[in-house]
Amino acid sequence: MLEYIEKKEWEHDCIYQLIASLNNQDFLRYILRNFSHQNGILALGRPIMYLLITPATYQKLIAGPHEPWNLYKPLAVLFQIIFHIELLSKVDRRSFVPWPTPYKKTESKGNLSEDSLYLIRIEGKKHLYQKLGKENIERVNTLQKFVTHVIGRKKQRIIPTIEQWVPGFGPHLIARNINVYDSFNKLTPDEIFDIFCMIQHIPGYEDFNISSSPKQVDEVKDKLIDTSIDMFHVEEEEEDDDDGIGRTL
Repeated sequence: MLEYIEKKEWEHDCIYQLIASLNNQDFLRYILRNFSHQNGILALGRPIMYLLITPATYQKLIAGPHEPWNLYKPLAVLFQIIFHIELLSKVDRRSFVPWPTPYKKTESKGNLSEDSLYLIRIEGKKHLYQKLGKENIERVNTLQKFVTHVIGRKKQRIIPTIEQWVPGFGPHLIARNINVYDSFNKLTPDEIFDIFCMIQHIPGYEDFNISSSPKQVDEVKDKLIDTSIDMFHVEEEEEDDDDGIGRTL
């Protein structure tokens, strides 16, 4: 079916509309993998999608810095960076089969009701690549790695973390009213994206890859500043399958 869709640039009008009902987050993670690797349906152009999702999935998509740290995850940050998300309507869950299995209300479910599905409209942001730079595919992939590294950890402080990647970058963050105690979980997705784009436009860091070896990173650092700071090392953390995307992308 997709072979009949004429490929267009992302900045052009939306090229296709997709309608789907989802009972889990697999398709959403698939969309993010398409973005990260610049393939699949997102390689055809900018989409509009009408999706029926559960209230719990919707909550995870629109989560922000006001939410608990274990809810504000890379899935939410990346989706809000790439897409506009709009809630259109609530639909009776009994209109769809199979019907949901009754569950015992738990603290994690809160007041969310499984009696409805949420109809949402997702549209790719037209000017996304003007800031990101689509000509550098590695930069798109690095954005996913960057978000996965800095979001979902309680004490991931902004300035100390960025300073270990990019020495001397702290004053740029302080100018944006960020202090040394602020954590990434206090930032909105747009603010996280702005910081990433600022790093990518520093001379010498255009092709900086977070997964680079310490030796490669030191070679880049030596071009900019005489420093003995070691490359920042991120410890791997186990995450629940429904809370993050880092393990699946």
